[in-house]
This record gives sequence, C-alpha cells and structure tokens, in this order.
Amino acid sequence: MEIFLYKVNRMLTQNTVKLTEVSFSSLFPHFWNKSISINEIKTFSSYINKIPFENVIAWSSIDFPNLMSKTLNENPWERLEILNKLFDPISLTINLMSKYLTFQRVYDTKIVSNFLETLKSFNVENIRLFDPLNDLNFLEETINLCIKKDMNVEGTILINPINPDFVLPKKVLELYKKSETTSVILFEPTGTLRYQLIRRVLDQLKNELKLSFKLSFSGRKDELTYIIGNFLKSELNIIGIDVTSLLNYPDPCPPNLITILSLFHDLDIKTNIDLNKVLRLQNDLCLMDIKDNDCNKLGIMTNTDLIKKKIPIFAYQKLVNILKENNKKNLVDKTLIEFSKVQKDLAYPPCIPPFTDFLLSQAIFNCVDGKKKYSTIVPEIHNFLSGYNGKTSNNISKKLKELNREGFIPSTIDFDQYKNLEIYENWKLDKRERLAYEIATKEAEIYFMRKFSKIPNEIDLNNRKTLASLVISIIKNKDPVQPLIIKENTKTSNINKKTWSLVGRLDQMGTKF
Repeated sequence: MEIFLYKVNRMLTQNTVKLTEVSFSSLFPHFWNKSISINEIKTFSSYINKIPFENVIAWSSIDFPNLMSKTLNENPWERLEILNKLFDPISLTINLMSKYLTFQRVYDTKIVSNFLETLKSFNVENIRLFDPLNDLNFLEETINLCIKKDMNVEGTILINPINPDFVLPKKVLELYKKSETTSVILFEPTGTLRYQLIRRVLDQLKNELKLSFKLSFSGRKDELTYIIGNFLKSELNIIGIDVTSLLNYPDPCPPNLITILSLFHDLDIKTNIDLNKVLRLQNDLCLMDIKDNDCNKLGIMTNTDLIKKKIPIFAYQKLVNILKENNKKNLVDKTLIEFSKVQKDLAYPPCIPPFTDFLLSQAIFNCVDGKKKYSTIVPEIHNFLSGYNGKTSNNISKKLKELNREGFIPSTIDFDQYKNLEIYENWKLDKRERLAYEIATKEAEIYFMRKFSKIPNEIDLNNRKTLASLVISIIKNKDPVQPLIIKENTKTSNINKKTWSLVGRLDQMGTKF
C-alpha cells in the first residue's frame, strides 16, 4: 500500500485566501449520493448566507435533465427562481458544458444562446465553462456568447489522473487568457490524485501563461495539504478555493468546509471565513440523513487500490451496484480489469459522467457476454467513436474503430425521435418550458406528462378501447398523473411492442406496476 508523506512549511503566505463559493451542483452526485431537492436546500440556505461566500453554484447544465426526473420532479427554471431569492445577494453560478450542455449531444448555437439568455433573466451572473474534450471551437464560440450576454466567464481545466500521459492543454489555456475569462478552475473529479501528477501540473503551470486560478478539490486531506501548500508557495495567482461539500462525509469523500478551514488554521494561512463561527453554525445545521450513504460501505477497497485499478470511486460504486442487481457480483474483479482495458482502447476519455457510464457499460457487456470481446459495441460507445459527443482523440484503438465501422452495433440513439411537441399544444407550454423541451426532450416530455396528464388507476392492457382512452387522456388532460396498476391477469403474449413502449414510458413517469 502506498503511503503519502506530504510536508508543507508553515506561514506560506501573508495574503488572505478566500473561500469563494459553495456548490449545490450534482456534478458530484457520488459525494452527496442523492440529488438535492429545493426543499432540502431551503433548510440550510440561512447557514450559507451567514458565511461570506461570493458565489453559489446553483447547478450544472449536465444536471438539467435530472432536475425533471421522477426523483426531483422539479421545473429547472422554478428551482433557479427560488435559489435566486434564497441566496440574494450572493450571485449565482452555473456550470456550462460548452455546446454539449447536457452531454447528450452537441447543441445548436441558437439553443445555447437561448439557454444563456434565460439564465441571465434569473440573475445568473457567472458562467463556469467546461468542455471535457477541450474542443477549442466550441469553447471559443460559447465564451463569445457569454460575453455578448454580459456574463462573467470562468474557464475550467479538467485534471485527468487516470490518463498516464496527461498534460495540461496549452492551447486551451491560451484561449482562456485571450478571451477575458476572469479565472481558471483546476478541477480534479476522482479523488485519486497522485504526487507525480500534482508535481507535473504545478511545474507546467509555473512555466505557462500568467492566469488567475481557483482550485476545486476532491482528494483526501493529506493530498489536499500538499496541493494547497505547493500552490500557495508557488508564484501562481491563487484567488480562491471552491468548496464542494459542507457535510462531514467519511473518506474517500471530498473535504468539507470545516476540514479545509481546519487545514488552513494548521498551516497558519489566513482565510476570509472564521473557523469558530462555522463550527458554531455547524451545531445548528440539520441537512440530510447520511447513515445509509454508500460511501460508508466502500471499505472494500482503499483509495490507493482504486488508483491502481484506474477507476474513479463513484464509478466503482456504480459498477458494484449494477453487477449486484444482476446477480453477477462475482464478476467485479474481472470487470475492473476490463474497465481499464476499455479506458486504454478509448484513449482515456475524461473520468466524469457520461464517459464513465460509457466505459462501465462496455466493460460490463464485454465480461457478461463472455467469449468474444467487443462482439457488440454499446450505443453510447458507438456515438462517442462516431464523434456525436464531439471530436475524439487520435489515440483510440484502431481495432475498436474498425469494429465500429464494420457494424457490430445495435440500433443507435435518435435524439429527434421524441420531437412531438405539437401533440402537447393543449398544455400551453411557455417559452422557457419549450426551451427545456428542446434541451432535454425525453425528460421534459415525461415531466410534463406527470404535470399535466391524468391516467386511470387501473387498466387491462388487452382492452384496446381502454388503451385508446389512456393515450387520449395522457395527451389532452391537465390533471396530475395518478398511479397505474395493471390487472394481474394481463397476458403478456397478447401485448404488442407499441403497447410495451407505452408501458415503459409510463414507468418512467413514476407509475406503479
């Protein structure tokens, strides 16, 4: 087992380091282990307002579809309006995934522009721009759109510790320098930073462009100590720390506010937030019940073991859950090895969703399918290789590219198949709701079905008349959706594919079978 020995001199700086913001974005869903509802945010908004944060990261564009899921069942714009009132006068920040927005596809410039304009109408002043594939054209275009809307832009550099050849993208840094971005966020999402990588990043930054940096952490306290110490004693212009957690989660979750403040106190580093005040506030803070948090159950592997396996902690957790649900838990070790191979074949894409989901899906399929690896390429990998998510690396395995061209793929995802907005005219969607539909079509369709439609409590799927009335009521009525119970004597053999497609859609709506 590796042992981290980090030594940092005290009194590294006489300047006050500002802890500038706190995040409620589920960009870190594995840390919260649940999506945060607006009601839960209300319970601790007063706590946040007593701490001199400059920004609240409201949510990320990648979260947009999730907000309308049956878990949260919230209108993203209504949520933003409430956040704006809760945290006034603290300004709101949105993480914007360049022209990818939700990572489902590359979006049209007009949609991105309308999205920014709508954010502006809710007093969102700051855009934290992030492009996981570092597409310079998309980055530059989105920066220009933000500037036209008179919005403050921050750049983001993803540090990818899983990629053994990772170096900071110089061209992206140059773009940030020339395009009026106020600062650059160094973001490491996996909690698996290693000493060699940290040193390489620091050395490169010292020799690169003169930029202001903020730091976003998800590592352990010993790694955090090293990073903070070395950044502060370097010549880099560090203007703030991004706090991604308020709760005292166990390792390997990210350091919370009190952990960071305690660390600064130990290093004799001045901050803009008083540790004792936060400790007093913590006693009054009742957030979420984390007794059942899966992070407490991650004692199977240490952080160092996960580094050797080259898999982020949250991806490992998801892998175990998927295999367990399918009675394939005995394949965990085999799938971990396959995960690393798929990573290498795909030239180490960023260690964040949705790319980790792509890798997991393919690795699990390769192991469960058994005899012939890549006998089927999952649709997400096909879309990735075909450039649907943006420009890919030149280092992707030639064998994998050939398999993709040869057609070892099931039917691909067609994102236009759900564009049936005209049948919902009776719902009288406003401009913002239509935009939500354009950005996250499937999720918005299901959300508005729950909101506006009414379906019967019980239905016999063999009865065509009942089915017809069900479809009509879904389209025309505006009452809340009621639970659906299918009669037990329904014979599945008599149900056609279209009916089961409808059943699947209703299941997504939260109906009970």
